[in-house]
Amino acid sequence: MSWGKIATSMYKSAKDVASNPGWLGDKEFNERLNVCKSCNLYNFHTKRCKECGCFMMVKARVAGSKCPLQKW
Repeated sequence: MSWGKIATSMYKSAKDVASNPGWLGDKEFNERLNVCKSCNLYNFHTKRCKECGCFMMVKARVAGSKCPLQKW
């Protein structure tokens, strides 16, 4: 994954989070994380998404964040 793609993804994520700041509860967080873990683009070693480069333990917890593949 290129640094440019990561930077673009971070910019999009920041815009999403700004529109809906806050944390999700454990139930919603775990539902999102389970979707990520079932995806072939989830890196179990780094716990990052290979599509957007985000750390999913954080991104899945943030209320305004979105999956780049529209899975949640």
